[in-house]
Amino acid sequence: MAKLHKPSKGAVPTMEEASNNLGDIPERIKPMSFKLPESFNKEFKQFALDQGISLTELLKRSFHHYKKSV
Repeated sequence: MAKLHKPSKGAVPTMEEASNNLGDIPERIKPMSFKLPESFNKEFKQFALDQGISLTELLKRSFHHYKKSV
């Protein structure tokens, strides 16, 4: 029976090399669950679409803007 050749994975990286590979670890994502009137939901989604941003980005920007105003 022929032996299969497994390619070497290379040397184990140093701690510094491994740290540089990680970069920024993204923040965990947690879903929010709340209900909105249908008309507001539609307007919110349309505005995000018109601006070319995601609903999440619109919510984040709205929240940051509100925080600055109070």
